[in-house]
Amino acid sequence: MPRNRKSALAKKPRAARCRFVYKYGRVETPEQLDWLRDLLLNHRAYFPKPRELNDPREARPKFARSSREAFREMLFRGYLTANPGLTYDEQVRALQVLTTNLNHYGLDWVIQAGQETLAGLLMYQRIYSLTRRPNNAHLWMEYAADHRGYCLQFRRSNLFGLVMEVRYRNRVEFDATAEHVNAAFFFYKRRKWAREEELRIVFPRKPVGHFPFEPKVLTGIYLGKHMPPEKEGLIREWARQRTPPVLVEREPDLLF
Repeated sequence: MPRNRKSALAKKPRAARCRFVYKYGRVETPEQLDWLRDLLLNHRAYFPKPRELNDPREARPKFARSSREAFREMLFRGYLTANPGLTYDEQVRALQVLTTNLNHYGLDWVIQAGQETLAGLLMYQRIYSLTRRPNNAHLWMEYAADHRGYCLQFRRSNLFGLVMEVRYRNRVEFDATAEHVNAAFFFYKRRKWAREEELRIVFPRKPVGHFPFEPKVLTGIYLGKHMPPEKEGLIREWARQRTPPVLVEREPDLLF
């Protein structure tokens, strides 16, 4: 299982620097309309789980290959954390068992098993995808139902002040053996997704995915040029009911 020469170690994510961030969406189903109404009137956003996102590789990070000793130390630290209060003799015995198993199964098996275990642990991670502009032609087509949907504008503050940039690279690995492991792998996607110009917020694992935000950070709604009139009327009415109200406009001129 040698390291691919084109792979790279995941770097610490960078905070977004734009003034506003944007969220494209659809209103084709009653459920999608309910999500938008809840966001507008109850001031809370739904953060999906990885399996609810489009990329099947979401939250399935690859481990960088390291030495057998480094992986043994990582596994031992995890065992001590999960089993506090062990005596010295118990710790020695645990290390011996880890060493024997690592020698028996081999490093490739340990890496593969570790990746699968981590993917299972991340099943309830919460990820909110945003982008940096409201005039992305690809996003209007793919995520706003060919201009029949909408694009929300949020000020980058409060909940949305936590947004980070996504980097695009086809092969990224992370150092699972580091003593302090960060979650940089959440902020990488393959280059096929680069047109999305994604920014994202990653929250801790929770069974419930709704998170509140201050009403004033939602500053505008852009409506797609092909949105059905009855749905446009609903959204404009919800925007008027808000406190504070929010400006509703037609989608801006597109850039590719």
